[in-house]
Amino acid sequence: MKRKQSIPTPAQLLAKANALPRGVTLSDYLQVMWTLKREKGMSLREIAAWLSVQLGVTVTHMQVYRAMEASLPPPEHFSRVEDVVANEDKRAELDEEAKK
Repeated sequence: MKRKQSIPTPAQLLAKANALPRGVTLSDYLQVMWTLKREKGMSLREIAAWLSVQLGVTVTHMQVYRAMEASLPPPEHFSRVEDVVANEDKRAELDEEAKK
């Protein structure tokens, strides 16, 4: 006769999830990736292959790319675009007031 297994409650699963140790992410290795890219001239595929061997897990070049790209500050032109849009909005308001 088979015993029915009780299904854990969401709270029980959450407690188990919170008890798990923090996993290692590629962002932990950003300095390594940037060193391999800038100083050693490795491609993203080469970096991924190297990390795969060193970490013992499969790392793809796209994972390396995403981690490295996410570490970069937003491009300067985005802030300039926001400034231009803000100035255009102010000009439109001034034009509206001038017409009154």
